[in-house]
Amino acid sequence: MSSHVLVTYASSQSFLSSDQWRHVHNALLSHFPLRSIHWKPLSRPSVRTIQELDVKLVPFDSIRDEHTSQVPSTLLEKPLLNLYIVHCEDNDAYRTTVRKQIKDWHAIVNQRKNQEWIILQVNKAGAETAAGGFFQMKGAAKAELLELARHQLDIIGIGAGHLPSKPPFSMPLPAKDQEPSSKRSSRQISKADILASIGDKEAFYDLYIALSNRAIESYAKAGRRKFALKLHGSLAALDVHRGRLSQALQTYSSLPAHYAPYKWSSLESYMLLRAIQTYDQGENAKDQQWINVALSFLRSYVTDLGKDLLMQEGDNTIYVDNIVQSLRAAVRNVDADFTEADHPAITIQPPAMRE
Repeated sequence: MSSHVLVTYASSQSFLSSDQWRHVHNALLSHFPLRSIHWKPLSRPSVRTIQELDVKLVPFDSIRDEHTSQVPSTLLEKPLLNLYIVHCEDNDAYRTTVRKQIKDWHAIVNQRKNQEWIILQVNKAGAETAAGGFFQMKGAAKAELLELARHQLDIIGIGAGHLPSKPPFSMPLPAKDQEPSSKRSSRQISKADILASIGDKEAFYDLYIALSNRAIESYAKAGRRKFALKLHGSLAALDVHRGRLSQALQTYSSLPAHYAPYKWSSLESYMLLRAIQTYDQGENAKDQQWINVALSFLRSYVTDLGKDLLMQEGDNTIYVDNIVQSLRAAVRNVDADFTEADHPAITIQPPAMRE
């Protein structure tokens, strides 16, 4: 029987062939074997102490895929932990290369049962970069990792029944696994607060909101406003699910104004659609605010996305026609006139021209 546990490592080929990786590798090896490890099994109330645990570091690519292998393996013959070492001090390199490498690695690791993963960022001591560039890259990387962790909460929340299996929550789900099992998910989780939240809906929501806000803050600090605003939209979706429609409506109605200056038309249109849907769900009166949202939505529908925007609404023509009819009725009930100039979805013809 194996007397050690396996830990895999992965990184870019250029880093793994560098002197810096050799230093990092030697530093990791210097801590093995691990000693006096305190461990509390989920099935037992007492804490166990492992006096000594040897660890074998192996390349990630050297581990065979458990789905393709015909030879069954025991738990200790599989990695207990997978490390990805990130070494990048350039914004462009991170966005064009490193980010995809991390996502590809994580997609594979996430399919493996009973294995944890950690992303380790290695910085070059004394490195100097262009003003703010390196720290901005670090912030963007941190934000993406936080969002990746939030996506894991989406999967856990759906499996535990805390979230609905529909967008935006279902977007991180693998295509073949639209209904994750909460029991299976809990067996792969070791973090205490996440385990506790599986059985406590309010604790899960608190954790979900806190992690989302951390990602939003990191994106904002890194200057990636679009991604921060997108996460605000997911929090509004959570408010809808929890029945907090007034809060969701306020968020959905305010977000398009932030998207418009940057011409992020697809996100602007989506948030306007969600605002209208939230109005309908809450059976709110179609007031001046609803009229403004409806007009903005029709503008985006005509000029930008068309049918793609309403792909979940069944008959698009009927849906849009209902909005137009509701808009006509709502306008008749307003107390004061208002101006809407050059709206692409509205055409006014004098009576003589209609004859």
